[in-house]
Amino acid sequence: MSRTIMTATIVALLLACTLGTASAGAASPCARASTPPTSSTLTQASVSILCLVNRERRSRGLRSVRTSRALTSAARAHTRDMIVRGFFAHVDPDGVTPRRRAARAGYAGGAAKALIEEALAFGTAQLSTPRRLVRMLMADPHHRRTLLGRHWRHIGIGIAIGAPGLDVPGRGATLTLNFGRP
Repeated sequence: MSRTIMTATIVALLLACTLGTASAGAASPCARASTPPTSSTLTQASVSILCLVNRERRSRGLRSVRTSRALTSAARAHTRDMIVRGFFAHVDPDGVTPRRRAARAGYAGGAAKALIEEALAFGTAQLSTPRRLVRMLMADPHHRRTLLGRHWRHIGIGIAIGAPGLDVPGRGATLTLNFGRP
């Protein structure tokens, strides 16, 4: 009898350790989601944003999206462009659309038939955290539909320090999310 109890205890401890490790590992990508990004934490902010977007999708029974280098490249370039040129729009002042930016970056081999949508957000101070930026997008019906689109397979995340039109350099953060399906 004591051998059975000891075996059960060991199994229970192993399960607890395994589940504890899995839970800690699963929570870690979203761990810094409430911290405003800095130039040295932009990668972590991107990871947090991906985690939050996929959490929203999975909570509704949707598949997670995977990052795409091409979409990320297009999103980062658009985010920087908006900050530098002081505009906040899906179509830049030269008339370049999200689809054209994605094709130029090489998404789906530059195929014109790829589906592309974009979501934009910016905030200052505590409104610039990954969590707040994703909440802003989820609160807007159009952007919410974009984030929760069933057909999306890929995402590109472009976040940068600064906000379009702000006179104080380095304040806030601007986010571009590109969603795609080849």
